[in-house]
Amino acid sequence: MARKITLTVPDALYSKINLWRDAFNLSRIFQDAVTEAIRKKEEFQNRMTTDHSLTDIISRLKKEKEGMEKSLAETAEKAGEIWASRAHYEELILAVNSGGDTLFKLPQIQEELKKVIDQFSTLPDAAVKLVQDSWLEGVREFWGKVRDRL
Repeated sequence: MARKITLTVPDALYSKINLWRDAFNLSRIFQDAVTEAIRKKEEFQNRMTTDHSLTDIISRLKKEKEGMEKSLAETAEKAGEIWASRAHYEELILAVNSGGDTLFKLPQIQEELKKVIDQFSTLPDAAVKLVQDSWLEGVREFWGKVRDRL
């Protein structure tokens, strides 16, 4: 049986929710997010009673690291595709042909990458390279889809 609950959100989020209401299943998004949060809490509580060997702890941390890196890479790649879909032709060509060094020094690109990084509460310094590489991969994937049609 399903039960209704009431949520409180900031005004700015409420406005965006109303704007995009038809594009999302808000109930499903909430259920998935809460289910994942509860799963993590329960998993943590379980670990507190069962993780005793260094091998188990290292294995768990590696798995968590891989999950975080995968999520970060997917988020950055999607952000790269979105940026590419909105970029001017000249910007897109610069991004696709760039090795990254010049591109990632541009203020507008740094701002785009910061948006991705800010979605994650804590990131090791090495993750910045992963964000850059994945973002650029998203740009290049988008270019691959449109290049022959131009």
